[in-house]
Amino acid sequence: MKFFLLAGVSAATLLATAAQAASFGFTGNITQWTAPRAGVFVITASGAQGGQVFTHSGGLGIALSGRFTLFAGQQLDIAVGGAGGYGSSAYFGGGGGGGSFVASEGAALLIAGGGGGAMAYGNGGNASSGPDGGNAGPASGGTGGLGGEAVNAGAGGGFRSAGGDGGNGTGGGGFPGLAGGTGFAAGGFGGGGGGGFFGGGGGGGYSGGATHELVPGGGGGSFNGGSHQQILGFNTGHGSVSIAAVPEPSVWSMLLSGFGLIGFALRRRLRAVAQPA
Repeated sequence: MKFFLLAGVSAATLLATAAQAASFGFTGNITQWTAPRAGVFVITASGAQGGQVFTHSGGLGIALSGRFTLFAGQQLDIAVGGAGGYGSSAYFGGGGGGGSFVASEGAALLIAGGGGGAMAYGNGGNASSGPDGGNAGPASGGTGGLGGEAVNAGAGGGFRSAGGDGGNGTGGGGFPGLAGGTGFAAGGFGGGGGGGFFGGGGGGGYSGGATHELVPGGGGGSFNGGSHQQILGFNTGHGSVSIAAVPEPSVWSMLLSGFGLIGFALRRRLRAVAQPA
């Protein structure tokens, strides 16, 4: 009986750990989440896609994950990026996609960049897993957490500053405001730049994507402050964030021991039953 009790306690502990997982979709606002206990948590974030223009697709957001050690009661600020608005004619570029941000006490933990807006001559730039925003023609993407440069459409906002304003679109906001820029197409929440006239908006992220005339917007850069870092690929549509607790090693040890003892006990019982009278 004690073997079954040990396995039951272990399984219940694993179920309690699973119950500490949380998922966040796009809302257009910053959401707070509080760590229920001290321990290691896997955080996954995906940036949003830039806006398309007819057959040309907006740049894709990047998806990243890492492991983070949190203390009980630690509060995380979570912003899920919104997709950039569509360009409504061949003359108007799409809005930049917003980055997805996870921060604590003003410090970045994990930021997944959003894609740049498309325009009539090409697809938007994909977000980068690295820290720098994407270039757009001769205009440079942001570096070091800053917003991108803008000439036509609005550039993507970064963690430390807003993106530049272009002649036909405003830049996306920096953290913690992260408002999408305005223009011929709206930039997504999370620092996406507004679409311009023949120019796509820059993607938001750790550093913002750039914009220029007659080119798509550059994608946003990213930041991963965790261990066990992974690049999970690209994302379409709105962004997302998820948090899952990592079970303590002692829990796995207890579970394996419990099931091992159950197997041993069952084998003994089967042998006893098989013995001739």
